[in-house]
Amino acid sequence: MKIKIANIFPDIYSDAFKGVVEVRKKLAESIKEKTGGIVELETFFVDMGLGSIESAYDETINSVFVLEKVRWAEQNGYNAITIDCMGDPALEAARELVKIPVVGACESSIHLACMLGKRFSIISILPETESLLRDLIRKYGLEGNLASIRTINIPVLELERDIQRTAAVASEAALKAVKEDRAGAIVLGCTGMAGLDEAIEKRLQGEGYDVRVLDPLKVAIYTAIMMVLLGVRQSKEIFRSPREKPRRLPP
Repeated sequence: MKIKIANIFPDIYSDAFKGVVEVRKKLAESIKEKTGGIVELETFFVDMGLGSIESAYDETINSVFVLEKVRWAEQNGYNAITIDCMGDPALEAARELVKIPVVGACESSIHLACMLGKRFSIISILPETESLLRDLIRKYGLEGNLASIRTINIPVLELERDIQRTAAVASEAALKAVKEDRAGAIVLGCTGMAGLDEAIEKRLQGEGYDVRVLDPLKVAIYTAIMMVLLGVRQSKEIFRSPREKPRRLPP
């Protein structure tokens, strides 16, 4: 049995994402090794759109191109899809569009955070992303479990520029979330911080706090694997396929 996961990064590629690509290659190798070669993970950038998603405007522009990749992934035999962004762009539309599981990084990670620690904090990147995250948390019914959103003020395209600084600033924010906000779990607020979970958790443990730090990309991917193994996907009674109708779309 082979399980093919298509991980869709909802931004166009630029040199700022070289580190992002390497992290996802290493993650794919790790998952393949852990599963005895059963799971194959491939990451795809959108072909058109903006260079990062940090606002509702950015998300709206890039969602159409995310959906193009979603349709392509199903047509090319992938067993599940993950959306590689904490904003869960086009998630519900993607679930309507295809009949294979589609998993969002935010939805899956904050639900797991509640299971692990009841109250969770998110380490966000910018002030403008906070309202987007709060809207999603409210939509997913977990507003009462949110301890705090701590912001590190580093844009998406600068997260990799000085990864040690990013890790240090995120670690300080996570420490404050646990000490001051009483968070029982930490969720990294951007999949651009993928791979920093272990270093941040180690810092918390060094301060005497036994709290899990969740990398939302890893959570989304392993959730997708679980869904494939269970043989489940989104309900088409709720996420109904789009009706046929006249369309005038760009070629």
